Amino acid sequence: MPHYRHDINPPGVYYYRSASITYADSSVELGLIPSGATIVATIVNVSEAFNAGTTNVLTVGYGASFDELVAAADVNESSATKQAVFKSLTLTADKTVYIKYAYTGTAPTTGEATVTVIFSL
Repeated sequence: MPHYRHDINPPGVYYYRSASITYADSSVELGLIPSGATIVATIVNVSEAFNAGTTNVLTVGYGASFDELVAAADVNESSATKQAVFKSLTLTADKTVYIKYAYTGTAPTTGEATVTVIFSL
């Protein structure tokens, strides 16, 4: 009979906040994540590739640069794929999280992504 170590992955309840952003949006509020929450993953599902002329930049966060959870280099916005970013982070204060989209070059005509932040309390 196999032996399982319960201290490695303690059972718990996970919560999430999810929102979508399109090429026409510069930012979308994802929602409030409470103080004491531990963020375990952020999933970015690019359902329609963003097609700006030069660069597409999608970030997720709550600080001055809005990139604490997903930084500019963490996902490929030009490819319709699901991408996970694993950054373990425990919040010491309530944080309102935003998805930001920026581009350079010719304005985009397509692009949509759904972002889901998974956390435990």
